[in-house]
Amino acid sequence: MNNIMDKLKTFFLSIRKSVWGLIVFVFFMGLWISGPDQVQPNAGIQEHGDETKVEFWTCAMHPQIRLNEPGQCPICFMDLIPVESSGGEESPRELKMSETA
Repeated sequence: MNNIMDKLKTFFLSIRKSVWGLIVFVFFMGLWISGPDQVQPNAGIQEHGDETKVEFWTCAMHPQIRLNEPGQCPICFMDLIPVESSGGEESPRELKMSETA
């Protein structure tokens, strides 16, 4: 009886090791296939001739942060996003969205 129990223990241990090995393999294959994040800076800016001009850069989480150049938010260290001017007179309470938004 002990001999059968030992064989069963060995069998289940080998299956457990194989399953963990498969999980680790699939995890690293997913990392390898996805590759590094390739985010291009200013990817969301669409220029339409002289119509679009970046006025300042701000943080999405802290809109009170306004800088003249791209960089990171001094509070949360997120990348700053551009705030654009379309060249027209706009009210500060007016919300404009692009066609894609």
